[in-house]
Amino acid sequence: MDAVSPKRLLNRRPALLLAVCFGCGVVLGRFVPAVWEYATAAAALNAAAFCVRFIARRWRGGLLLAGAVSALLAACLVSNAMASPQVLTGEGLAVTGRVYTEPFENDYGSVVCLLDDARVEGSPCGNVKLYVPVELNADIVCGDTLSVVARVEQPRGVRNPGGFDERLYLKSQGVHVKAYAETVKITGYAPSFAVAMADARRYIGGVMDRVFEPDVAPIAKGLLLGDKRELDDVTYAAFKDTGMAHLLAVSGLHAGILITAVYGFFRLVRLGRGLRLIATLAFIAAYACLTGLSPSIVRASVMSAALLLHRHFGRQPDTLNGLALAFIVSLLMRPLDLFTVGFQLSFGAVFGILTVGWQLQRILLRRLLWVTSNNVIRYIIVCHKVIRMFNIQKDIFTVV
Repeated sequence: MDAVSPKRLLNRRPALLLAVCFGCGVVLGRFVPAVWEYATAAAALNAAAFCVRFIARRWRGGLLLAGAVSALLAACLVSNAMASPQVLTGEGLAVTGRVYTEPFENDYGSVVCLLDDARVEGSPCGNVKLYVPVELNADIVCGDTLSVVARVEQPRGVRNPGGFDERLYLKSQGVHVKAYAETVKITGYAPSFAVAMADARRYIGGVMDRVFEPDVAPIAKGLLLGDKRELDDVTYAAFKDTGMAHLLAVSGLHAGILITAVYGFFRLVRLGRGLRLIATLAFIAAYACLTGLSPSIVRASVMSAALLLHRHFGRQPDTLNGLALAFIVSLLMRPLDLFTVGFQLSFGAVFGILTVGWQLQRILLRRLLWVTSNNVIRYIIVCHKVIRMFNIQKDIFTVV
């Protein structure tokens, strides 16, 4: 990445300023809940940005106003996401909803799934995290509509300073209440896009089970789909002990390999340049949805799409602009992800590589060359001394 002076930063990387403003707006919206005030201010600034950009023809002034608009819109989104609906809590409450995630069994003997379009005693409550005891033998699959009698409670916040905030984590997924089922009844099946993606993951997982050996198939699912549910403790511990557990989290490495392979295949079959781009972008979107739209895969997908579009139109790609665009897109989808560790590590690591990594690489390479050259010179001097001593001893023995 080339060094950029502050004067040219806005001209070359406008998305970076918008991303910073959007992130600040997310923080503001979490701690200062005022939805309508944010929306009104954003509309006013949007009108001002339009006037400055298209009437006064001032690029930087319009960009700064656009940054303010993005910050206020982000604050509005987060303030809305933080607002919890009024929900009845207690024992024996009727809960209805549709399962939109693949159910899994936790370590405490419960099947866990998420419900959307959920209602508690007939009142809308957003999404619900449902725990169903294994003893109920409820064969739940993604897409089922359930009628449950359950104990309903609000998620707990931080119990200890610096501890895990369960309430914030669940709100980042749109979940506002938890329900512990006492009885479960499957009332129907309602397909949706999320259900279709879950069915596709289940189908691909079945193909892997048939193709690979029983001890290899769970690893293949983790590498391709990010599905680690079938990995046994010994295998996962082996990945952790060798420092390779990150390979089981689908991210830029997996997306880059697959996108390169797909783009190369389309090029090999001589698909037209425009069709090749459209087909590859469609594959990127499908793969991101298939793997669950985690922050790392959204980041990798948006950056890959931006790179392909830049190359297609003959523009020089800029990785920081692509990262900033991915940051905005990810927070537009789930704004509260900014406060999760996975999101922070995903974007923070890439930002560090793009801004500091190349400088550290140059310094380390220079240091490595210096150390290597010194060692080589010392080795040559030692060898020269050894050879000289050997020749001296040989001359002495010859004289004797």
